[in-house]
Amino acid sequence: MPRGIEGERPHGERTAQPSTPTEQHKPQLEGGNGVPGIPPTLHELAHAPPEGSQGTSPVENVRLPKRPRAVFDCVVPKITIPPHHLRAMVREDILTEEQAHEDEQQWLEELRASNSQQLEGQLRRYEEMRDRAIKRQKPQQVQDIEQTLGPIREELHNRSSEDKRNQVE
Repeated sequence: MPRGIEGERPHGERTAQPSTPTEQHKPQLEGGNGVPGIPPTLHELAHAPPEGSQGTSPVENVRLPKRPRAVFDCVVPKITIPPHHLRAMVREDILTEEQAHEDEQQWLEELRASNSQQLEGQLRRYEEMRDRAIKRQKPQQVQDIEQTLGPIREELHNRSSEDKRNQVE
């Protein structure tokens, strides 16, 4: 029977292809994400496929590359939540009173560590927030912000009193 293209008969009927792979079409071992030619990921190297699954045999004694410790020893800054947010979180049962008190003490410590210019900036921002809450008619938020403004004003007052005493001496 005459053949045109290899594996086809004259009327376009396909013949069965041989099942043995040629040297050119050898099956490749699966790599990363099961794709031939891509190296396996560290996760794939560390976690071998279950016994009896398709693919290569389980990976044994894999040595993961060492990474610089600086990558893992980074510091995550602690976020200090201002008291007006803490009070809302207590009302919403997100925090307990005890947790809120501890966080408020930390906020006060950071407040005392701030310089006068930072305190004045905080005072302005909280006063603007309070004014916006008044315009939006949110009395609870206004009250919470006022309670936050108190320690800032007190700290600024204490510093100005200290400055005056230092000038007199």
